[in-house]
Amino acid sequence: LMLADKTAGLQDRLATAEAELESLRATPKPEPERVEVPVVPEEVVDTLSEIAARAEALADTVDPPGAGG
Repeated sequence: LMLADKTAGLQDRLATAEAELESLRATPKPEPERVEVPVVPEEVVDTLSEIAARAEALADTVDPPGAGG
């Protein structure tokens, strides 16, 4: 009798799981969400690189490399 009860319980759980699975399969898939990521424009990157190069050149005129300071 205990084995029959366990079997019946498992069959009920299986039927419930199959019904839930069928429900999930019938649900339409959500539309893909568009995600926009901020991007730094290339000209800004180029400008920052130029500023860095100028700053290094200016620093070299104030404190030349190898001057040991």
